[in-house]
Amino acid sequence: MLTDVFPRSALGPLAAKQGALNPLIWLSVASLSFLPAAYFFKDNWIVYPLGLLPFFAFAFTLGIGFYWALKKPQLLQSEEFKILEKLLENNFQTKTGLSALDPASLQPVANPQPARAPEKRGE
Repeated sequence: MLTDVFPRSALGPLAAKQGALNPLIWLSVASLSFLPAAYFFKDNWIVYPLGLLPFFAFAFTLGIGFYWALKKPQLLQSEEFKILEKLLENNFQTKTGLSALDPASLQPVANPQPARAPEKRGE
């Protein structure tokens, strides 16, 4: 089971969902605390930066997410996916003896040759 491979901490299921975008998501969530501060300073000029900061943080995170999805999708893969991919590669290496997943090495697996009939020896 996957829960045996990925130990959980006090954060529960969020602990196993680590990725490159995770710090930015948490930063966006933490920036929401500026909204009550903006309400507290509603008669001052600082209300605008405090009130707009969460929206800029969210837009920044969304922009980076779209950029990575288009240009660097490997950065958005979770740690679970990377570990499972590594386990699959190690399993493939131990069963076939090949060092890497090469499309040429998968050809006999994808298109197996039929077994030849045994040759008849002279009678």
